[in-house]
Order: sequence, then C-alpha cells, then structure tokens
Amino acid sequence: MKVILLKAAEADLHDLRTYFIRQFSKAAWNAHSRKLKQAILELAKFPQIGSVPDEVAHLGLVHYRQLISGQTRVIYEIQSDVIVVHIICDARRNMRTLLTQRLLRA
Repeated sequence: MKVILLKAAEADLHDLRTYFIRQFSKAAWNAHSRKLKQAILELAKFPQIGSVPDEVAHLGLVHYRQLISGQTRVIYEIQSDVIVVHIICDARRNMRTLLTQRLLRA
C-alpha cells in the first residue's frame, strides 16, 4: 500500500522537529526521525498494525488507527489502497483537544 501524509501531518512533523531540536538536540531528532520514518514505512506492509484510537472508537470510526513510535503518535486512515496519515503528534498531547482544533480549522 502507498502511504500519504496530508499537509496537516507534514506541518505536525515540522512542529515536532522544531520542538525536538529546541528541547533536546538535532542528533536526538535525527535518531527519533529515523525510527518514526521506519514505523510509518511499516504501515505500507502492515496497515492493520495500529490500534483504533479510543477517541474515535466510540464513534465507530474503525478505519482510523494509531501507531505509537517512542513518544510520537501517528493517526492514520486506511482507505482502499492507500494509507492516509492525518496527525503526527506527541503521544502525551490531549487528542480530543487536537481533534477539536483540527475540525474547527477545516
């Protein structure tokens, strides 16, 4: 399957990179980034590897899944032959708040 990052997910990745470099170091970001990229590439082979996020499970939106890599959470959607990455964020972030902000921006 093909993996596509939405513009919002690309912006998330940029923000995460900025945060990592400021708080830790560029070397720490490079190490984390390699692991994150590898995890996202694994989605192409095993799209069902992630779990359904609690925040959307009660809505019956089982085509949305999450993958955790270190402290980073990747929210993606499985479509017919494509995996669409919607969100890349710190796993400690309040996902309900983030989802609300995304819906209000849309």
